[in-house]
Amino acid sequence: MRKNKLHPAVQLVYFLLVMGLLIKINHPIFIVISYISGFCISVAKKGARALVFNIIATLCAITYIFIYSGYNHFGVTVLRENFIGNSITLEAIAKGAAISFTAVALVFWAECFHLVFTSDKIGFLVGKISKSAKQLLMISLRAIPQASEKSRQIHKARKGIGKGFSRGNIISNIKELKSFVSINIDCFIQAIFEKSISMKSRGFALKRKTNYSKYSFSNKDRLLLVGMILITVIILVGFYLGQMSFDFSPIITFSPITIKSFISFAAFAALCGTAVFVL
Repeated sequence: MRKNKLHPAVQLVYFLLVMGLLIKINHPIFIVISYISGFCISVAKKGARALVFNIIATLCAITYIFIYSGYNHFGVTVLRENFIGNSITLEAIAKGAAISFTAVALVFWAECFHLVFTSDKIGFLVGKISKSAKQLLMISLRAIPQASEKSRQIHKARKGIGKGFSRGNIISNIKELKSFVSINIDCFIQAIFEKSISMKSRGFALKRKTNYSKYSFSNKDRLLLVGMILITVIILVGFYLGQMSFDFSPIITFSPITIKSFISFAAFAALCGTAVFVL
């Protein structure tokens, strides 16, 4: 039995909806919701390692705010002047914060995407479009790690016979790099050739070949897919009715918070919370 019973297509649609809405709508409330939810979900799934990465990404976002406001001077709300006399405005700081935290939130959600989509799920979805593309993708996914391991073995072997990069002058290191790259290319081509022969012997070129799949579209998938689409429609209706407009230049202006906008915000929060069922 699968650990996650959701169909990969439903999971793909979910991440496309969340990340697409985050890119489309630049309202600060949307950005805060996506940032907090992405931060918490990634930490809950990956633990301390994700926590450290998320904190570093947040610090990078804060740094970008200072850089953006230092080089962009639009807006009428002047807070102070920098060391060369240019104005630092509230509008530039707000715009920089929106850009940086949107990017960081996208990184968090991409991290969650990476947790969900293993190579077999990616191969399954690509295989529904093109079986040849699936086979090429699976060969690449398998060949690249093997090529990396082979490269490490070649490096150790050449270092053992006195031909490593750390010995000799710059010219000898350049010659060593040339030989090292040439050997790696030969080994990679040979590995691809052997895999192609192996796949051909297993019926890769047959036109009516079938493939095994452990994924099936269940009623739970249909219910969740319909729910996600309805929530997205609610959000987009509120967006196109002007309930989530937010401008940074020349002055910060935004639509007032009404029942309609509150429903849109709550719908987006519910969509982000659906990750509990998706992950």
